[in-house]
Amino acid sequence: MKKTERKKRRAYLDDFTRDPSGEYRYGGDVFTLDENAGLSRKGFITRIALSLAAAVGAAAGQGLIPAPGMDNSPIVLIPYALSLVALLVLLWAEAGILTAEYPMRKYKFDRHVRTLPVRAIVFASFEAAIIVGMTVHIAIYGVGGKILPAVFFYFFCVLGAVAALLAGHTAKTSSWVPVGKKSLVD
Repeated sequence: MKKTERKKRRAYLDDFTRDPSGEYRYGGDVFTLDENAGLSRKGFITRIALSLAAAVGAAAGQGLIPAPGMDNSPIVLIPYALSLVALLVLLWAEAGILTAEYPMRKYKFDRHVRTLPVRAIVFASFEAAIIVGMTVHIAIYGVGGKILPAVFFYFFCVLGAVAALLAGHTAKTSSWVPVGKKSLVD
């Protein structure tokens, strides 16, 4: 790995300085939600948390339903496994948002809030791939008497995708404003 690439990834460490007692203090830019834009911090966190809770519930519902193809079809199981990984990555961004101090430090804002819409799109894409895989499996092998589980499975796929996209939309349309450098004294 080149030294310049390492410096880019760790550039946020330059915002930390030592105070007289020897402890590190953050002195970089911080961001707050522009509450004049119509979304408070509590509303932002509530929307993100509820949306991603619905996505988790939908993924759990998909795994619990005995739908056709969920027992032995790789064209359904591989996208499902990849959607679970994408969901974990999406939840990691949510955890970063929920645990970040407020006002939010720039590197945490860049790492969690700005990447949430892309992570949501990736998860929704895997949900769409599951739908395609399930449809192909049903077209080849039939439903096998599992019409109702297949309908619920499709419903949970759509619900998970829509919930994740709603969380991504909330993050993308929220209005964050930089409030300058954080004081090294606090």
